[in-house]
Amino acid sequence: MLLVEHRWPFAPVSLNDDVRVDALLAAVLFYGAAWLAARAYPWVGLSDAARRAGALVPGGALGAAVVAVRTPQSAAELLTAIVGVAATLRCGGAPSAPFAAVAGALWAMPHGPGGALVWIAGLVFLFRAKDMRPYRLLAWHFAAVIAVFLLLNGKSYYTLGLYPAVIAAGAASWERMLTKIWSRTVLLVFVVLLALPLLPAGIPLWPAAQLKDYFHWLTNDAGIDAAVRWEDGQLHDLPQDFADMLGWHELAALTDTAFSRAGDPQKVLVYCENYGQAGAVEQLGNPALRPRLVSFADSYRLRVSERLPGEVNTLIYVNDELGEDVANLFANVQKIGEITDPLARERGTTVWLCRQPSSSLPEFWAKRVGEVKALYGLP
Repeated sequence: MLLVEHRWPFAPVSLNDDVRVDALLAAVLFYGAAWLAARAYPWVGLSDAARRAGALVPGGALGAAVVAVRTPQSAAELLTAIVGVAATLRCGGAPSAPFAAVAGALWAMPHGPGGALVWIAGLVFLFRAKDMRPYRLLAWHFAAVIAVFLLLNGKSYYTLGLYPAVIAAGAASWERMLTKIWSRTVLLVFVVLLALPLLPAGIPLWPAAQLKDYFHWLTNDAGIDAAVRWEDGQLHDLPQDFADMLGWHELAALTDTAFSRAGDPQKVLVYCENYGQAGAVEQLGNPALRPRLVSFADSYRLRVSERLPGEVNTLIYVNDELGEDVANLFANVQKIGEITDPLARERGTTVWLCRQPSSSLPEFWAKRVGEVKALYGLP
C-alpha cells in the first residue's frame, strides 16, 4: 500500500506542537522530581550536587531546550555527555592519558568485555564511593534509562549516550586502585586484548561474505549471538546494522532503469516506502530523480506537497509489496527487479514502473498526502 506506517515509542516523528510540549513536560518533570527526591532523601546522593552548582535546574532547562528542538532521547544523550565531562574533571582529577584514551576508544563499543571492565567499575564507584555521592545521580540516571529501554525493547545503541559518564568514573576508579605504571599498563593491554576479538562486531572490517563467516563462528562456536539478533528477535547472518548497509547500490540501479524506461521525466513521480530506500535513490541514483522523489517516511514527509503537476502520469514505486491501491490505480504495472543480495536486510525490495493510471494520479496523491498529514498532525 502507499500508506503503510507504524508509530513506535521513541521512533523519529515530526516535531509538531504536541510533541514539543510532551518533550518539554517530560524534561521538566524528570529533573523536578529528581530535585525534590534529593531534598527528601539525601541518600540518593543529589542534594550536595544541587547545592554546589544548582546542577539540576540548569540541567532541566538544558534538557527542555534540547527536546523542544529534537527528541527526549537526544536530550538524554547530550545532557549525559555534558555532565559526564564535568564529572570527569571534578571526581578527583581527570584520568591520565592512557585511561582517557581507553575511555574514548570504548565509548564506541561499551558492551564488549574490555569496555565492561571500565564502565561497570565506574557504575560501582559512583554507587559506593563516599566521595562520589555528589555525582550519584549519574549512576541512577544510567540504571533508570537502561531499565526503560529494556522494558520498551529499545535498540542497544540508543543507550550509547549514557556511557561517557560511567566510563569516566571507571577510569578514575581504576586510576585510584592501580598506582603503579606497570599495573596500569597491564590493565590497558588486557582491555584492548579483550576488545579485539569483538572488534569486527562494531566495525565491518571485511567484505560481507567474510563477515558472515566471522559471525557464524561468534554465534555457534563462541556462543555470543547478541550481535546478530535483530529487532525481530531472530538470529541472522549479519548484525542488523551491517545488513542495513547492503543492497542500496542495487536498488539505485533498478530505480535508474525504471526511470530510463519511463519516458518524459516531467511526467514521473518516484515513491519510496522508507527513508533508507529514499536516501539510496537520492544519493546513489540518477540526480535527475531527486526533484521527483517523495516518501512519507520520517523527515521526508515534511517535504511532500498535496499538489502534483497535472501532467504526472507515471509512478516508480519502491516497496517490498505492491499494494492493492497502486495495483488498482494503474493499468500497466511492470516489475523492474528486486534486491537480490542474500545478506541485505532490504532483500526483496522491489521497483515497479506503473503507467496508464485509470484515474487522476494527482487526485490520488492529494488524498494520500492529506491522510498522512492528518495522521501526524502536519499543516
